[in-house]
Amino acid sequence: MTLRIFNTMDNQELHDAWLSMERNSSPFLFYDYILNIWKYVKYFSFYFPRIVCVVSTKREILMIVPLRWDAVKRRYKMLADLQGCSHTDALFSHSLSEDEKKRCVDFFFKNIGYECKFKRILSDSPLLRLSQEAAVNAKDSDCVKIDFQGGVDNLIKGLSKSVRQNIRTAYNRMKRDEIEFELVIYDISNPIGADSWNRLMGVYLDRLFAKYKKSRLGPIYKYTHSLKYRYVKHDTKSLRHLPNSFHAVLMTNGDIMSFLSAFMSHDKNELMVPRLCINDKYSFYSPGYILLVETLHYLETNGACRVMDLCRGSEKYKMDMGGQIYYTASIDYKPINNRK
Repeated sequence: MTLRIFNTMDNQELHDAWLSMERNSSPFLFYDYILNIWKYVKYFSFYFPRIVCVVSTKREILMIVPLRWDAVKRRYKMLADLQGCSHTDALFSHSLSEDEKKRCVDFFFKNIGYECKFKRILSDSPLLRLSQEAAVNAKDSDCVKIDFQGGVDNLIKGLSKSVRQNIRTAYNRMKRDEIEFELVIYDISNPIGADSWNRLMGVYLDRLFAKYKKSRLGPIYKYTHSLKYRYVKHDTKSLRHLPNSFHAVLMTNGDIMSFLSAFMSHDKNELMVPRLCINDKYSFYSPGYILLVETLHYLETNGACRVMDLCRGSEKYKMDMGGQIYYTASIDYKPINNRK
């Protein structure tokens, strides 16, 4: 085996191997998603993106590790270890056995030559399970997913009494105040248009600046960061343009009450939701709860999706809706000659 380092993703051999390996992986590992991160890191950071592959003696790519190089600290980080990406990992050829994966992982760490500080690694990753070279922190951060394979109605019945009452209250308030709502879905069969996307971004940025009080830093700061979130950030580009993007928007009289933006897995069984936002104008009606309930019902009746992954953070609303915590992990590795 050898290590092969790509300083570009524009390589047909790498592209073909990647597409083959990503079939059963998270949408956060899809080639097109990582390509947007590559461009973002290359042009808007002080890191250098690199793709490191373990290659067989027959020149077959066995393992792909998307990295970014810190030239100041002389260390590697995961390329997707940045805001907007819930988790990341290495990719492996589907033909490999567990023993072969272990050999690839050990070969990677023994030959990478530099310190590695990896975060946001999936908790069941072979990088964690199979490496004897790196120190693993098994609970780097918590994430939450909602499993509704038993049916949405059963999921809701299993929620706490207070949460069920809060959901009923939200619907009753809308009915009492004669607020009619609809759930609008944008996906590959109904792509989101420029006007609808810009409206989503407007609600998202208003909520972002209000939540984190960034607007108090002045109009120039708010303007520049609005441009960054609208036109520069990797996750904005992916959610706007990738064919597996999915948007559920709760509307009333043409106004946005809440929305979520997500990615669908290749097998359509899982939806990853890195963005969920409410319009503060309608906060009295708990539009976040209604959005989740309506979207879960939509997914149940319109496809195979039975898991909604709400990604990083264990906020109360996620747990209220029956969310289950899972963890990402971190890896610290130092070459033998650098260890104290």
